[in-house]
Amino acid sequence: MTTKSSRPRVDRVEDGSYKVCVSSAPERGKANRELLTVLASHLGVKKSEISIVRGEKSRNKLIRVEYEA
Repeated sequence: MTTKSSRPRVDRVEDGSYKVCVSSAPERGKANRELLTVLASHLGVKKSEISIVRGEKSRNKLIRVEYEA
């Protein structure tokens, strides 16, 4: 995750992971909340179906998506 970006975006990396850029600063969870919003929108799931499993205070995060069809 990259913070303080000019605009939020999601890019796929060669190894199959995603690089997410958010405009929020990494303070008081603002960037993490925006990350979940941006990823949910990109993946087409509800924000309540996505959560951070590991890496709350790290640039590298493990995200869980619980999608119900």
